This record gives sequence, structure tokens and C-alpha cells, in this order.
Amino acid sequence: MFSDAPTPAGALSLQLAFRVAPAGVDQWAEALREKGVAIEMEPTDQSWGHRTLFFRDPDGNVLEIYADI
Repeated sequence: MFSDAPTPAGALSLQLAFRVAPAGVDQWAEALREKGVAIEMEPTDQSWGHRTLFFRDPDGNVLEIYADI
């Protein structure tokens, strides 16, 4: 979903996803905005049955908050 450069050889890479209640995705988006966190992808209903929100940690790693819908 993101056009980041490939992880260099020998470097670790992971994706963290946090599952919340359906209303929580939008609540977390607002809380992150209030703290000045840039949202990579606004809350979106995905075709695979999740509502997702993507943002980055201070090191640039993509983090996801999602809910089953």
C-alpha cells in the first residue's frame, strides 16, 4: 500500500497492527491528529472487511489501527 524503498539487506522490518472496536478507528485518528501525528491513510473501509488507519512512528515505520467490520 506504500511506495517505501525495500528494506536493506540485513535490516529488520515489521508491521504492527492494533485491533480495536469499530468506533475506535475514528477515535484514534482524531487522537493522533490532536497530538500532531501525520496520518498516512485516513480511516478507510477495506474490501477485505477491515476499517483501517495508517500512520508512522517516529522512526518512519508504518503502524495500523484496524477493526473488523
